[in-house]
Amino acid sequence: MLKLFRDRINALFQDERAMRYLMATLVFSMAVGMVGSVLNNYFYEVLHADQLERGVIETPRELPGLLLVLIVALMAGLCEIGILRIAMAAGLAGVVGLLWLGEMRYPAIAMIVLWSLGEHVMMPVRRSVALHMARPGKEGLAMGTAGSIDSAGGLLGNFLVPGVCIGL
Repeated sequence: MLKLFRDRINALFQDERAMRYLMATLVFSMAVGMVGSVLNNYFYEVLHADQLERGVIETPRELPGLLLVLIVALMAGLCEIGILRIAMAAGLAGVVGLLWLGEMRYPAIAMIVLWSLGEHVMMPVRRSVALHMARPGKEGLAMGTAGSIDSAGGLLGNFLVPGVCIGL
């Protein structure tokens, strides 16, 4: 089955880094799904945020999305893979920082913003990377495959959280 998957990927992508790119997309999307699944409970149970405070926390969390054009413009000199690496590093740093500083409100909010920055920068760059790695004439299929892997990762991440919690 793995050979069949590799053959299909090689038929769509001309870049030898495509498999690593797709696996990184899967893992990052799983992480985003997992974080997204627990975030509401985290705000309520750990940060003890009521509805108003939750709205206040959401503003800086969504700031990277609002400023995405400016943020990506600042990275204009970098290649897409470089931007992707920075985005993944920011997301990872945010989640790891949240694990360490998660009970302190303002550091936790800063880590959530860092995670959100990584997630938001990844959104448009993923598609661009898939497009540039695609074989000529296979661009749409390559982007669709990358999008499917992204969605599958998010879905797996969403299912992992209750699976882990039920298994405890």
